[in-house]
Amino acid sequence: MRDSAPPMPARPTRAVRAVHGVLAILLLQLVGMLTLRNSPFQDEALYMYVGHRYLDRLLDGDALPEAFSSYLSGLPYFYPVIGGVLDRAGGIEFARVLSTVAVLATTYAAYRLGSALFTERVGLLASATVAAQTSFLLIGRLATYDACALAFFAAAAVVAVETRRHVVRRTVAVVLLCVCAVAAKYALASVVPAAGLLLLLAPGLRHDARTLVRIATTAAITSGVVITGGIMLLGADSSMLAGVAQTTTARVVSQETSTMSIVATIVERSGAVIVLALVGLALLARKGGSALLASGGLLLVASVVPAYHLLQGELTSLDKHLALSGFLLAPLAGLALVRVLDRRSAPAGWVVVATVLILMFSTAVSDAQRLFRAWPDSAQLHVSMLSLVRDGSTEVLAEEVEVLKYYLVDQVAQPEQFTGLDFFDYVGSDGQRRIGAEAYARAIEEGHFDVIAFRYGPSAELARSLTDDIERSGLYEQVAEHAFTVTSGDGNYIIWRRSADRSEEQQ
Repeated sequence: MRDSAPPMPARPTRAVRAVHGVLAILLLQLVGMLTLRNSPFQDEALYMYVGHRYLDRLLDGDALPEAFSSYLSGLPYFYPVIGGVLDRAGGIEFARVLSTVAVLATTYAAYRLGSALFTERVGLLASATVAAQTSFLLIGRLATYDACALAFFAAAAVVAVETRRHVVRRTVAVVLLCVCAVAAKYALASVVPAAGLLLLLAPGLRHDARTLVRIATTAAITSGVVITGGIMLLGADSSMLAGVAQTTTARVVSQETSTMSIVATIVERSGAVIVLALVGLALLARKGGSALLASGGLLLVASVVPAYHLLQGELTSLDKHLALSGFLLAPLAGLALVRVLDRRSAPAGWVVVATVLILMFSTAVSDAQRLFRAWPDSAQLHVSMLSLVRDGSTEVLAEEVEVLKYYLVDQVAQPEQFTGLDFFDYVGSDGQRRIGAEAYARAIEEGHFDVIAFRYGPSAELARSLTDDIERSGLYEQVAEHAFTVTSGDGNYIIWRRSADRSEEQQ
């Protein structure tokens, strides 16, 4: 009897191959994010500092030095506390790990979203377009609200679009995940309707009146409970409404940017994905159906972010906010790339698609590296200030004072010792109260500040004016100068210390 041939190993299914592809994409995205290195950004320093203050309040009962809720763009006792715990455990790089994981989770969510709306191949290429965008690489290496807020929303979108059974439980989950996203960053409220749309048009859901009523009723009850909790929270922290208004709903633009500059930034950061998404929608328009409605809705919601920045004339944070649009556009972009594969022979199609994605990814990495060098390395500043600042006795004036608070408050100083260049009021020796530039000038003239540190960055005009006041006062001596290089060019941190001898002479 002849021996039978050994069975051939089973070929992996298309879904398994897609998952392997997603893992490769996530690995490549991780490598791209890890090329971004710098000391803490101003916003990172602020959020970690706030987190530390809430931890001190929770653990030791310390009073908060200020009403953080009145000017932060998310709940100060949500993400900042989580980030503060991680920062205390392992520094800013450890806190950044949370954002990195959140972006990787969002990229995987793009695969699930594309797969649910269309096919595994669409999902695979949707995740690839996410990995190849500057905004995702950037927020994945910043210990800020953005990555975690987006990950919560992405999870809500996936739960919604994959709904087939257990409608009530899934609706509750979608609402709660959206609440977490908005709590992390208030601006996420602008894209929450997309999650509701995906739930209503989920491909595997029975779209009858009874199901829709269950979804609407569950969402209304859950939202009512959440709103009740929010009202109670407002009662305990009334300054939160001011924070929502100041940072989101009634934001005042500090530096208006031309429409052409904003459009150029949008095209540079997200132009390729926008074009691919429009092509995908055009292809889908021929078929119609719920997929077209869902995709059209996603495109409409995705347009909210660039439209807001264009209407406001504001460039600030656009680089980060475009990640919201990029996630919503990913399934349509993936659909357009799949059509390229379908219209060509397999090897040729993959060569074309791979070339497009590699060009997008390499451009995104280069762009993200440039953005990550937009602020100076503050390590040398930290070392110098450690030797100059003493707990409770040194008054410090500095640009981007949040960075110094982050570095020094838990080491050698108290929060009230620091003054930034955003606002200042001062009562001089003559008993007169002054505000703004006049207050700074009078305080310098009277030697109120013990240490001053400028780099002539975001507040360069005021810093240069105050430098003239420092030189005219004759009370300060320059004790350090640290050179740095940023994207815009070379610069210097300059540090002055009040001279005791000169102060005594004045007195």
